[in-house]
Amino acid sequence: MQCTWLVLLVLSNSEFYACLPVPKEFQSMTQQDVSFAEKYLQQFYSMDGISPHRRKRYIGTFQSKIRKLQDFFGLDVTGSLNPETLALMKEPRCGVPDVENYELYANKSKWTWNIITYRLVNYTRKLTAKEVDKAINMSLKVWSDVTPLNFVKTDNEDADIMIKFASKDHGDFFPFDGPRGTLGHAYEPGEGIGGDIHLDEEEVWTMGYIKKGYDLFNVVAHELGHALGLGHSKDPNALMYPKYKFFQPKGYQLSPDDLIGIQSLYGPRTKQTVAVPIPEKCDPNLSFDAATTIGNGFLFFKDGYMWLRKPFAMESMEGFIQSYFPKIQTSIDAAYEIPERMKLYLYNGVTYWNINAFTMEISSSSIYDFGFPSSVILIDAAVYLHRNKTTLFFVGEEYWSYNEVLQVMESGYPKKIKDEFPGINNRVSATLEFEGFIYIFSGSQAYVYNYEEKVIMSSMKVNALLGCQN
Repeated sequence: MQCTWLVLLVLSNSEFYACLPVPKEFQSMTQQDVSFAEKYLQQFYSMDGISPHRRKRYIGTFQSKIRKLQDFFGLDVTGSLNPETLALMKEPRCGVPDVENYELYANKSKWTWNIITYRLVNYTRKLTAKEVDKAINMSLKVWSDVTPLNFVKTDNEDADIMIKFASKDHGDFFPFDGPRGTLGHAYEPGEGIGGDIHLDEEEVWTMGYIKKGYDLFNVVAHELGHALGLGHSKDPNALMYPKYKFFQPKGYQLSPDDLIGIQSLYGPRTKQTVAVPIPEKCDPNLSFDAATTIGNGFLFFKDGYMWLRKPFAMESMEGFIQSYFPKIQTSIDAAYEIPERMKLYLYNGVTYWNINAFTMEISSSSIYDFGFPSSVILIDAAVYLHRNKTTLFFVGEEYWSYNEVLQVMESGYPKKIKDEFPGINNRVSATLEFEGFIYIFSGSQAYVYNYEEKVIMSSMKVNALLGCQN
C-alpha cells in the first residue's frame, strides 16, 4: 500500500488533505484519475456543506464512497478504484447526486398543487427554438400523461419551474464541467430555485440519436423527474437512471420503476384531469370572475388564474390560485377584503374561505352563515364598503347588503340591481371599491360608479386594469 495525497475543495475555498491508501493493483492510476474520482464522489455521493437545501450527512472514507457507487450501479463491490469503476465515472450523466440526500422517496418532496407553471428562460444555440419547444413539450407530456399534473408555459418570473441553458459557473454553486460530463441538473420542488432545471449549453444538443450528441428530450424528461420530486433509480431501464441513455422519444412510456415513483407522489391521471390554459390578459373580450383590493393593490381572478397589480404600476404578479393559496383547488366567483380585520374573503359556489392577510391562515365555511336562503347557490360578485361597514353581494339580477358590524343581513333585501345601480344593465361579474368608488365589472366592460350619487363616472375595458392598451 502507498499513500496518495488528495486536495479536497469545499465551498469556502479552504483546503484540507487526506492520506488515502491506494491498493497495489491500481497504483498505475494517475494522480489526475484519483483526483477526478474524489471530486466525482464528493459531488454525487456526499454533499455536506454545499447545499443549504439538503440535510447534512457524514462524509465517508474514499473506499466507503467507492462501495456505494459500485453497489448503486451493480458493479463488483470492492471499494477499489479499479478501471471499470473509473470508466463508469467518466460517462456522461445527470448532475444530481445518487444516494441518501436525494434518494427516491427520501422525504416525499412534491408540489402541493397540480397546475405547474414553467418558463423557458433561454434557448440553446445548437437547435432551433421550434425544436427546443418540441423537446420540452414531449418531456412534459411524459409526466402529465400518468399524473394529474398539468404544465402551463408562462413568461412570469415566478414560474414554478425555470428551465435555462447555462455553462460553467452559472450562479448556483454547481458549475458545469464542459462537454461530455454533467449534462444538466435540477432542484427538488420548493420555493426560490426549487424545481429549476439547468442544462449545460456546451453540450451538443440534438433531436434524436446522434453518436456525438445528446438528445434534448431524454435529458429534459429526466431532469423534470427531479423537478417533480424524484431521485435517481438503480434500474438501467428507468428514465431516472443517472447515466445518459437514449430512449426513442416518439411514443415513449415510463418504466414501471418511474411510474411507481411518480404516482406515489401525485397519484394516477384520471378522466376528470384536464389541462387549464392561462387567460390572455390583453384579450379585448376578457372578463373577470372576481376582483378585490388587497393592501395597496388589486387582485383579479379568471378561470383559476389571478393577477396581483398595484395602482399605476406597469407590471403585475400573476399565477394560478393554487400557487398562492394551495388549499384552494378551484376558481373564484367573488372576493372582497375587510382591511381593518386584515381579512380576505374568497367565494366559490356555497363555500367561502376566510384568509388572514398577515399570517395567511385559511379556514372555510358556508355562505348560509350570512343568512342567505337556500335558493342562493352562487355569489356573482361582492364588495365591502368601508364607509358604510357593509358588504354588498350580487346574485343574478339582485343584490344583498350585509351589516359587518352587527353581523346580520340588512332588512329590505334583496333589491333589484337595475333599480339601485342605474346604467348597469347586464349581469355583474366582479366588483371592488377604490378611492370611494365602486368598480363594477360586467362582461368585458368596467364601470367606475359613484354609489352615493347613483351615477356612472366613467367606463373602460376590463383589460385596461391589467395595463393593456385598447
